[in-house]
Amino acid sequence: MTADATRAVLLARPGEARTRLASALDAAGAEVVLAADPSETDPEQVRGLAPRVVLVALEPAIENALDAYEALFSDPAVTVLFDEADVAAQREGWDAARWTRHLSAKLHGRDDVLPPGGEADDDMHPTPGPLQARVEPGELDAALFEGEALELAADVPRDDDYLGPYDAEPGGDAAPEAGSPGNDGDAQADADDGDDLKAMFANLSLVDDQDDAPGDAPDPGADAARGAVVLEGGIGGPDAVRQLLSALPQGFPRPVLVRLQLDGGRYDRLAQQMAKASSMPVLLAEPGQALEPGNVYFLAPNMGMESEPGALRFAESSAPAAELYRHLAAADSALVLLSGSDPALVDGVLEHGGQGALVAAQPASDCYEPTAAAALVERGGDACALGDLAQLLAARWTT
Repeated sequence: MTADATRAVLLARPGEARTRLASALDAAGAEVVLAADPSETDPEQVRGLAPRVVLVALEPAIENALDAYEALFSDPAVTVLFDEADVAAQREGWDAARWTRHLSAKLHGRDDVLPPGGEADDDMHPTPGPLQARVEPGELDAALFEGEALELAADVPRDDDYLGPYDAEPGGDAAPEAGSPGNDGDAQADADDGDDLKAMFANLSLVDDQDDAPGDAPDPGADAARGAVVLEGGIGGPDAVRQLLSALPQGFPRPVLVRLQLDGGRYDRLAQQMAKASSMPVLLAEPGQALEPGNVYFLAPNMGMESEPGALRFAESSAPAAELYRHLAAADSALVLLSGSDPALVDGVLEHGGQGALVAAQPASDCYEPTAAAALVERGGDACALGDLAQLLAARWTT
């Protein structure tokens, strides 16, 4: 082990998960100074080892014991990574190699999460050629387009194909009489057409003036109550969520919804653990619960949302995950794809972005599973480092 190796502590119960994670740390170039069950270890002893990285294998048996490590987890000089013990115990082959590359990038601040030779993937994307030279208007040969223009002109609709003359307004010019110059004898037919047109518009009216009466003005808070920040993630996502929540300020003016698609995820315990890193209240979303600004809500996979005037409430739902977005006021919302997000969400995220939502992705180089984040960026979304993203979200609602 080199003298400059990253000092790491592994908090995990004895078993296959701890064995595999210790091997991954070693392969990633870390010096594992302690691998221990957190329920049988003194937190102050762990802090005394001065680790730069703490890797925690989450499982129900140790969740209560982790409370004593809050001071260590909150130390800005320590990078804290979470993994699911059940997933770690089964990770092998390609998945294990990918995890090790991701871990190495985290330990050393690099972005080389691709296997050797992966850089050649860039060759699969052709480089755009040079733009054609600008053609000045005076240099354009209009004759090249005359033939096609004449052919298309016959199919272009004209106003007089649809509209007849309007009746003259009082004091205005009268409609030409039958037989007068410029009239072919169809003055009555044209008048009938005009009557038909006026009849079409007779059923249309402006909004009743009563709607603008004092006391009936729309409540500006009604729309604001329908906006939210949605953090989507999966494998590798808990670490990103923890960093974001620790950076968002207390009293953040919108609800923050966290959806982590994790195998065997204990969302209630995960919410409790994340509460230790957040200055905002962290809750597990429950059916019928109203969304409140300044709260963080963890959503289980079967949790959706329903709208009512001026408010949003959680509701059990089997609808696709992206259906949740339609309940949110786009111009007052933000959607973020983190590591492990479902690629099927990309279309819905971009659609909401087109309606005014702030849309961003965790940089693919920082993701353990970057498929969705990379797809969003490839289709025009922005990648944003987690620290910068927290500032961006806070600035969006600065009044």
